[in-house]
Order: sequence, then structure tokens, then C-alpha cells
Amino acid sequence: MACLLFFNWYMEKQINIALDVQGGDHGIEPIVEGGLQALDVLGTDIQIVFVGNEKDIQKILQAYGYPSRCNVLHAPGEITMQDKPESVKKKRHGSSMWEALQLTITGKEGIQTDATISTGNSGVYGWFARYASKTVHPSLKEPAIVQDVPLPNGDHNVLTDVGYYLARTTERYLHLALIGTAYAKANFGIRHPRVGLLNIGEEKNKGDETLKAAHDYLAAIADQGLYPLHFVGNVEGGDILKNEKADVIICDAYTGNVILKFAEQYGKNMKSELSQAFHKNLMSKLAGLVMQHPIKKQMQKYAKENHGGAPLVGLNHLCLICHGNSKQTEIIGAIAKAQQLIRSHLISEVLSEFTPFIPLLEGNIPLPQKKDVLPFSSSHQKT
Repeated sequence: MACLLFFNWYMEKQINIALDVQGGDHGIEPIVEGGLQALDVLGTDIQIVFVGNEKDIQKILQAYGYPSRCNVLHAPGEITMQDKPESVKKKRHGSSMWEALQLTITGKEGIQTDATISTGNSGVYGWFARYASKTVHPSLKEPAIVQDVPLPNGDHNVLTDVGYYLARTTERYLHLALIGTAYAKANFGIRHPRVGLLNIGEEKNKGDETLKAAHDYLAAIADQGLYPLHFVGNVEGGDILKNEKADVIICDAYTGNVILKFAEQYGKNMKSELSQAFHKNLMSKLAGLVMQHPIKKQMQKYAKENHGGAPLVGLNHLCLICHGNSKQTEIIGAIAKAQQLIRSHLISEVLSEFTPFIPLLEGNIPLPQKKDVLPFSSSHQKT
């Protein structure tokens, strides 16, 4: 009996990750290697199922001596970066992306995973995930991509949506507020996250008609005191990089994706500038040697292995999106994030956050000062 209880306890602790190894910019090798390295550095509770062309995966596993705690699911079909969501529905079966998702959503060949990670076409991956998994409640129309924002003091802000759903409605901004709040609670342990609406100024009359309506809508909900929403009003772009006013910053997916891509390139530029500055002459090289350790220590909070993947939050299953350019360190980071979100029960946290709002979202009670302004089509638009 004791042995059976120990076995059940052990199995409950195991975290199984489905890793789609195809579709990235650098081929399957860095993805498989990143997964294998994650097994070494993230603890013995991690198990990985590599999904892709079995022959190619086995070659890499052979070089590593066929390590334990990993498995392979043969799925040779590949979704390319050129594929569009509307054109791949018929060829999804047998593709590594679809089969990796199925391991998490329904299970396959006796294997059930807790999360799926992919470096492939994010538009198709998001569509597959939404199509197969569904949202945690029908009142949540669409999920959102959530991004951690590391801060100089070691804390983090949460930015969402950074690229999934382009529609701009007051209701969508409420959905983003709840998704961001749930994520901040689950991933960072913030008990009462402050939510700010990204705008061109702090004043409530700033922005276009959509943002004004969204501000008034969220403020009316918060002011009623009937719902657990800590809305602090408008915030500006600079507030993304400090948490003096808000822990969660919400914006439409178009704006969020532009911010994300700008930040990625700006970080690369700064790294290049520092490297050049410390290699100009002998004195700068000596200064570089002196400063190397403190700079490296300070920059560790921005390291790729700490921010390797962004979850698609709001679905019934955990799906993480990695940049197509991801290599070993980003894969380790994505697996580490999946590990953390599984342990902190993100899915149930999202449902718990939405539950008090269901009557409001389903229209069973009046919406406070609700006004929809749709500069974009209200159809399902994703980047």
C-alpha cells in the first residue's frame, strides 16, 4: 500500500512536456539539444516527448547516449513559416505541431503531456491550439499571448496581448485584464495585481474613442466594488519597464507585438554597443575586464533562458510559443516556464479569475457604461 501511494505521489509530481522540434529557423538540433539540457538543469520531475521525424530525432539522442526521461512521437509533417491558418486545416494531421498539441489536449499512444511548446509558425500554432483546446469558458472569446517584462529591481511586469487577437472592444480589454491578473498571480505570486491600460497619457480622456470607452468601462467595473478587478487607469509606455503604477499592462495585440519586437531588437543593439565600447582600445579593453562580472550579473535577469517562451493564456491546456529563432537557451527557458506554470496551476487560476465575471460577460446583468468601438473587424484576427 505504501509503495502504491509513493508511486501515485511520484507520478503526480512528474511534468510531461510535448516539444515540437520542427518549424524553427535553425532546424531540429538546437531544439532537441535544448530539451535534453533542460532534463539536466531543471530537476528530475521533467519528462519530454520530442515530436517530429523520429529518424532525425534518434540521431541526436544517440549522440547523447539515449538519456532517460524522454520519448519520441513520430510526426514527420511540417508546418512552414509561409503557411497560413486557413490553408493548413487539411494537412494538420501528422504534422509535428498538431500532434504535439494532441499529446496535451487528448493524449496519444498512451502518452498524456501537461504542456506543449513550439518554435514553429506562431499564427498557425495559435489557431491550432484555439481550435483544439477551446477557452476555459465560453464567455472568454479568445486567449492572449502573455509576456514577462523583467525590471531592473528584479521584479516583473506582465504585458498582454503581444500578438494573438487584433480586435479592440471594451469587452476584450476586460478579458485581457482578467488574463493578465490570473497570470501575475500564478507566475509571480502577486495577490492583488494592479492593471493598467496602455495609452498615450495617464488622463482618462486620452486616446482614441476605443481606449476612452475601455477606460470608462474598466473603471466603472472597478468602482462598483462588486468584482475583484484592481484597475488603476491609464498608463504610458514607460510604465511597462517599471512597476510603480501597474503590475499588468494591457493593450491590443497589434500594439503589444510592436512593443515586443522593438524591445528584442533594442536589446540586441545595446549588447552590440557595449561590446564595441569595450573593444575600442587598450584602456577600454581593461575597463571591460573589470566590468565584465558586474555587467554579466546585472544582465542575467534578462537572459534568454529566463524568458524563453510566451504562454497562450485562456485555453483549457497550456501551450507556449517560442520565437522561431530560438536555440538551446530559449528552449530551456520555455520548459522552465512551463514547469512553473504547471506547478502554480495557471489554468485553474484563469478560470477562477473569470468565474465572478461570467454573469456580466454573458449579459445576464447590465454592462456598466459599455460602449463598443471597433476600428478593426470584430472577426477573429490574429497576427
